[in-house]
Amino acid sequence: MIKILDKINRSNKNPLARVYNDKAVIEALKGYDIDLSTEHTKYAYTLIMDVDVIESELEENSIVIERIDGGQIKNENRKLLKNDKIVGWVKMAYYPELALNNLSTVEGRIFTRLTAPKVRLTAPKVRLTAKDMNKVTAGANFLHYHRHDKVASGKVDFTKGRKIDVFYAGTMDYDKNTECGRIITKHRQDCVNKLKEVKKNRKDLNIQIIEGRLLETDAYYAMMADSKLTISPWGWGSCCYRDFEGLLLGIDVIKPHNYSIVTTPNIYENTVFYCNTDWSNLEKKIDKCLETYDARKDLREDISKNLMDWRKPKTIAKMIKEIIKKVKKNR
Repeated sequence: MIKILDKINRSNKNPLARVYNDKAVIEALKGYDIDLSTEHTKYAYTLIMDVDVIESELEENSIVIERIDGGQIKNENRKLLKNDKIVGWVKMAYYPELALNNLSTVEGRIFTRLTAPKVRLTAPKVRLTAKDMNKVTAGANFLHYHRHDKVASGKVDFTKGRKIDVFYAGTMDYDKNTECGRIITKHRQDCVNKLKEVKKNRKDLNIQIIEGRLLETDAYYAMMADSKLTISPWGWGSCCYRDFEGLLLGIDVIKPHNYSIVTTPNIYENTVFYCNTDWSNLEKKIDKCLETYDARKDLREDISKNLMDWRKPKTIAKMIKEIIKKVKKNR
């Protein structure tokens, strides 16, 4: 039995901590000979959230869970990642290419390279090495958040017709006091402006645009479940709740093209559709999705069922087992 000391923040306000601290997940881990507990006095590893790390008190064989929307290693964590006491670094999503992680960005967010003028980009103060990136792996993410329990608990009807061709609802204004906030705000505004243009020109399509978080949760999910596809621009990270919500509910997701990014499960390869980052070919991508929509019903159903399986406690426990397996292999 591998004993792991659980030092994860237990606040219900931390949605990622709730996933790892779920009682059913902890119980399922025992089936993989892993005992995650706050009570251990002797243990092989310590599991801790990055926000709770005090470097001077860091224990040997620590595995850090970094909870941020983006796939980058936070600027303030890059030095911490190099600490030899840290043997694993678990992210919701990450960019696997070493060179990419050392390029200039806006405030460390790698996807900003695709939208921001090059003059605004700043090189990271701490460069990462292959040894550093070898510690990094993908763990629980937005898909596993309990906020999606209601979406995943119901049976998706793949036989009924869907009235809405294209659906977008989301935050429009980010922190305009930061450079990155201004870039993301413009990115989303450009998305909606292009979608409005398509809506004006295509009377044959039912396009619904909700600017801002104006819908109650149930109404939001009801509209998404009655849609064929959703548009999912970037937020603080390139991955969004909407990506997983859409796929769970059996609809297509169109996102701006991004660098290669890894999640578990990896939905960003051969699952979502991509358009240009400036939205210039959005209409063509919408047409492509809708033209093949009926033919891909079984595929969408398979994707939805697969993602629902990935939310089960036993599957999450198996994912944690694989993280420990990688850590042991790298030591």
